[in-house]
Amino acid sequence: RLQRIRQELETKQELAALAVQFAEQAFKDLHGEDKYNQAADWLAARAQEKGIEITTSEIKGLVEAALRAFKDEFGEGWAATE
Repeated sequence: RLQRIRQELETKQELAALAVQFAEQAFKDLHGEDKYNQAADWLAARAQEKGIEITTSEIKGLVEAALRAFKDEFGEGWAATE
């Protein structure tokens, strides 16, 4: 049971990272909440496709954590490079 929970969390984290990368690439003209909403919508749709239950608060936390991880790894301007 613990392994299944761990695997689901890892899947959600991977999807969140992809959602942030997708929003950064596809919606370069958007910023802040608008870009967050695009990432959140993408994450919710992919989770639903895979049959993964995810709450709005989980989506927010996962997207924020993914964004923080990218900023920590690549610096605050990570999305500004094209």
